[in-house]
Amino acid sequence: MVFGDGDKFAGALDVVGHELTHGVIDHSARLVYQNQPGALNEAFADIFGEMIEARTTGRPDWILGTGLARPMRNMANPAAFTFSAGRPYPTRMSEFIDLPVSEEGDWGGVHINSSIINRAYYLLAAGLEGAIGLRDAERIFYRALTVYLTRNSQFIDARLACIQAAEDIFGAGSAQARKTAEAFTAVEIGAAPPTPDPPDIPSVRGPDSTLFVYRDQSGNFRLGRREDARGDENHGSQLANTVVAAARPSVSRNGTFAVFVNAQNDVCLIGTDGSGEECLGSPGWVYSVSMSPDSQLFGFVFRDALGNRDNRISVINLATDESQTFTLKTPSYDGPATDTIRYADAMDFTNDGQWVIYDALNAINFADGSQLRQWSLYALHLNTGTSLALTTPTPGFDVGFPALSQTSDNFLTFDVFDEARNQSTVVAANLNTGDWKPIATVAGDWGVPGYTGDDTAIVFSQRDPNVPLGVSLVRQPLAADRITPQGQPSWWLRNADFSVIYRRQSTPSPGAGALENPSPNSFQSGVGLFSGWVCEAGRVEIEIVGTRLQAAYGTSRGDTAGVCGDSDNGFALLFNWNLLGDGQHTVRALADGREFGRATFTVTTLGTEFLTGARGSYWLSDFPQAGQNVRIVWQQASQNFVMTDYRP
Repeated sequence: MVFGDGDKFAGALDVVGHELTHGVIDHSARLVYQNQPGALNEAFADIFGEMIEARTTGRPDWILGTGLARPMRNMANPAAFTFSAGRPYPTRMSEFIDLPVSEEGDWGGVHINSSIINRAYYLLAAGLEGAIGLRDAERIFYRALTVYLTRNSQFIDARLACIQAAEDIFGAGSAQARKTAEAFTAVEIGAAPPTPDPPDIPSVRGPDSTLFVYRDQSGNFRLGRREDARGDENHGSQLANTVVAAARPSVSRNGTFAVFVNAQNDVCLIGTDGSGEECLGSPGWVYSVSMSPDSQLFGFVFRDALGNRDNRISVINLATDESQTFTLKTPSYDGPATDTIRYADAMDFTNDGQWVIYDALNAINFADGSQLRQWSLYALHLNTGTSLALTTPTPGFDVGFPALSQTSDNFLTFDVFDEARNQSTVVAANLNTGDWKPIATVAGDWGVPGYTGDDTAIVFSQRDPNVPLGVSLVRQPLAADRITPQGQPSWWLRNADFSVIYRRQSTPSPGAGALENPSPNSFQSGVGLFSGWVCEAGRVEIEIVGTRLQAAYGTSRGDTAGVCGDSDNGFALLFNWNLLGDGQHTVRALADGREFGRATFTVTTLGTEFLTGARGSYWLSDFPQAGQNVRIVWQQASQNFVMTDYRP
């Protein structure tokens, strides 16, 4: 913590406790420092700062900054204090103040609107009739903060989290739980559903392909591609003609277009099919580049005339033909941003194009002349120019190479390099909950990780002494939560580094699909399947005898990837053929009401819709070929004979 000399901040115990609580928040809920999550961040810091002071002095005064020349906030009566031109702090939600997300707008009113939550806490602890007291109140709010709240939690989520925490500690229906609900209702934060998680982004249909950097026989770095549909061999093929920098390229979401920095520090563009390779003709000026998934935004870290990187990120918007340059500063709580960032390196745009996630080198000077130089992660909001710290500079650990998941802006993978051990840990994190898991360890180097096209795995670089580059790519499967390693890693691509996984957006052939069973002119009896495949269907139906029945859709069919662009295209419907009766019948298969398959077949029954009570077990000699024998048993459930034994 750093205290300025504008007031006796270090001598105010509640202020010191407030700032220390920000550290607890950073390592628990990690509430984003803007709008309602930021106001929660400030409120919890106020609350526990005041509780620290109360524990020391014996009672709370409910004033934050009692020892300052001008106290900051009144938790018991927020309106008693003003924040701007005599404007009082809000006491309830009807007084909530909407402000811009900027330094002048208090990042959306994080210090101002925090007073609403402060008031709820005061009411719970001391202000309501039958208030539960400091000890119980602080236990409830601490559990809510450290167990239930997440980085994007809103005020309603704080209500729900605190009620749940009260029930956890004191029991459902307890006086503490009832009073917690009453306190939030009193400040007009009523019962409502929780804030939903952001929806996922549909993955691009198609197999995973890879762009990567490798070293050729002359020792130069080259841009390579491995895409099965383009006929690339297992080791990949050279994509670009120019020599490239040892840096990760960036690929559009539809997999058709890539941008990279060449060895002359110029920006180059190329189609992933090898077409249209072109460099901008400004060698020496670009250190790193990234492209938004829709290929409309390009982010640059530039070099000056001496070749040094500066502490700015420039973004060009092709849709509006506008550009912005952002000077990078380290955000801080309760004070102005600081100039500790020297420069950025790797960047990645969110799918919505509103944020750039980047790593940056911090240089923090101390009074004794020493300096802390560490890499950490930040998020730059393009509409407001504000930055959020995703990680904080930690001595001995560098954090870099961030890459967002491909079906959500809520998951991030990155490297944490341990200087003492000379190794990196590849990490995957849920940005909303703050949960993170180690994925793999890379000895002596960075992993430069990235998600696969459907986020079911992370591909990263690993030392490999058996290849010329000394580095190969490894694929680590993930659990459904997208951050937990599951199963064993495997080699993905040898002699490759700085990879990015992409999928080429394919357009399925109109009407592509097939009804495979029953096949035309076939004979059916007993219980069987309507089955086949179809591309891009929301609903698959089978129409038989004027009735439409919905089939299960989406099973894996690897043989359809070339036509559909992915393999999840199979459908099936279990059916008792005997219900149709003897004779010929015609079936239609429909995808979203459109016919894509038809067959006429013959049903042969045993004189009843469903044969019951039949028994039988028989040996068939010389079947399925001479010298072999199988035993068949009649099974009522399937209305068919089933082979149960085999003898040569």
